[in-house]
Amino acid sequence: MSDLAMSQSGELLIVTVLVESGTDAVSISARLDATRRVLAVMAEIVGNRPALVIFQAGWFDSKSHPAIKALHQYELELRRMLGETGLDRLVIAFGVDGRNGRDQLAAVLSSSGFKVVARKFHPTEDEMSPEEPLLLAEHWEAGESGYSRIAEILGHKIFIAVCYDTFGIPQLQLPRPDVDAVVCHLHLFGPRKSNYVSGDSYFARLGLAGASRQWSVPVFAAAQFLHRPIPARWPSGVLCQTDTGHARRLTYEDISLASIRESIRIRIQEGIAELRFFKLP
Repeated sequence: MSDLAMSQSGELLIVTVLVESGTDAVSISARLDATRRVLAVMAEIVGNRPALVIFQAGWFDSKSHPAIKALHQYELELRRMLGETGLDRLVIAFGVDGRNGRDQLAAVLSSSGFKVVARKFHPTEDEMSPEEPLLLAEHWEAGESGYSRIAEILGHKIFIAVCYDTFGIPQLQLPRPDVDAVVCHLHLFGPRKSNYVSGDSYFARLGLAGASRQWSVPVFAAAQFLHRPIPARWPSGVLCQTDTGHARRLTYEDISLASIRESIRIRIQEGIAELRFFKLP
């Protein structure tokens, strides 16, 4: 039996999926295949331990179509994949983008259906251009299409954030809701001095750690690293327990949660998917 199949009562396994990719033009079929490969690994190693697997924002990109349409279009296929693992306590969280990036949703899905659908609530300045502003949630606690923004999994309550939402938590001084953790779906980080956002360190220290410090809970994140290796020290599990000093001065050692086993790297069509393992007691 795998060491991951052994767990304490009430403990939730959190798996963050980081992608090392050679392209930003990834088809839906390639992402469905990558999802299938990740779930196959999970079926081999976790037994029936309760687990949440986190994929990045925009894991599925519906281009010009509404994100909610794509979400429902691939729901049955994803539920079938989850059912085929034979793990009835395995749940996935992933992002869907639509309307050419102006429509950003995240969802939490089990084999029985959606637990959460949530829309981004805190945009960057670029996303609020008067010509094509981002479609935002009604307010920061709101779910979408009748669903909640907070996932309840094995008694754990998890707040779902879409990319820059984690900056919104400290910047807006949001009061902590009744949650035990935050899951953040990030988009991508490109090489430095490229046309892509490259601030992975900035995001970890001010976004992920900022949200963790504001609410005193761990934050778990998934992201794509485009045309660059996944940084070995970049923290996809964060807990910031200091309330003094500016976040810019935090080091990775100050904020990184320890993984509970070595990461697993899987070959997928666009490159590599790296699975990192954490626990939520």
